[in-house]
Amino acid sequence: MPDFELSVTICSWNTLEDTRACLRSLEAVRTECPFEVILVDNNSEDGSPDMVASEFPWVVLHRMERNLGFTGGQNFALESRKGRHAFLLNSDAVVHP
Repeated sequence: MPDFELSVTICSWNTLEDTRACLRSLEAVRTECPFEVILVDNNSEDGSPDMVASEFPWVVLHRMERNLGFTGGQNFALESRKGRHAFLLNSDAVVHP
C-alpha cells in the first residue's frame, strides 16, 4: 500500500515568491488529508531551493543540476512519488481549503 493517498508534484524555475505562496497554501491544508509534496527545482538562480529547504522542511526537494523543463521535472517527481494518486501543480498556483 502507498505511503500517501496523494502526491503533489511541483516543478519550479526562478519563481521564488510564487513558489513560497504555493507552498504556504499547501501548508494551510495539510491537515485535510495525508499528502506529500515533491518539488523539483530546475537549477534556479534566485534562491528558490534554499528558501524551500529553510521555510518548508516537510517538502521533498530535488535540486537539479540543469533545467529539465516542466515535463522533465514533473516526470522526475512522478517517478519518486510515494502516493497512489498524483496532482501536478504549477509553482504559481495557490490551493484553497
